Amino acid sequence: MSRVWLRFFTHPSSTTETHTFILGSTPNGLSERVATHLLPPSCTFTDLRMLVECVNDRGMNRRTTVYQDLLHLMTSSPNPHGYGARELRGYRFGYIEGVGGQETAEVSVARDYDKSLVPSLIPLDAEGERVRDVIPNLLEVDVILVPVSQIRQKDGACTAIAWREEFEMKEAEKMKKTVDYINSIDLEKYHAKGVGGDAGEEDEETKAMIAAEG
Repeated sequence: MSRVWLRFFTHPSSTTETHTFILGSTPNGLSERVATHLLPPSCTFTDLRMLVECVNDRGMNRRTTVYQDLLHLMTSSPNPHGYGARELRGYRFGYIEGVGGQETAEVSVARDYDKSLVPSLIPLDAEGERVRDVIPNLLEVDVILVPVSQIRQKDGACTAIAWREEFEMKEAEKMKKTVDYINSIDLEKYHAKGVGGDAGEEDEETKAMIAAEG
C-alpha cells in the first residue's frame, strides 16, 4: 500500500483584478493538504478519481467533502481561458517536484515552496496507468488537483496567461531584440566606411553581374 496526499492548486489572483473581499474567500496558489488515501499497488489515476469524488456511506455512493470543496473551487476560481460553464467542472492531476514529504508545525510547504513553480500535469492518456508507476516517489511528492480553468486549451499549459497574450508578449520581445540590435550598430563607423571606401573597388558580386550582362 502507498499513501498519497492531495492538495489543490489555482493560479494566484491579482489584487488589482479581483476585489479583496472575493480574493479573501477564494484559495490561491497551492493549498495545504486536503486529504490522504492509502492506495493498493494496482491503483490507477482513474481509480484515484473515484476515491477523490465518491465515498460509500451505508451502501450509498455520496460525494466526498473534498470533492465538494473542489467543485466550489472549479466554479469560483478565475477563468482566464474562457471555459464554458459545463467545461469548468473538470480537473487534472499533477505534481510539483519537492512539494510533499514530511511536514511539521514549523515547515509549511504551501507557504514556503517556490511560487514560480506550477504543477506538471499527468497526461489524460496516462490516467489508466498505476499511480506508483507515473509518480514513483509518492513519499516525497503530493498529488495536486488542478481545475481545468487553470489550464490553457491551446497547448495544455498550466498557466494563467491567455494564448493570444503570450503570443503578443513573444512578438513584443522579438521586436525589442530587433530594435536593440539596430541601436547597437555604430552608424558613424558604417557611414565612414561607405564614404571612405575605394570608389573604384567593386565587390566580387558586382563584377560577376557586370560580366554576366556583358
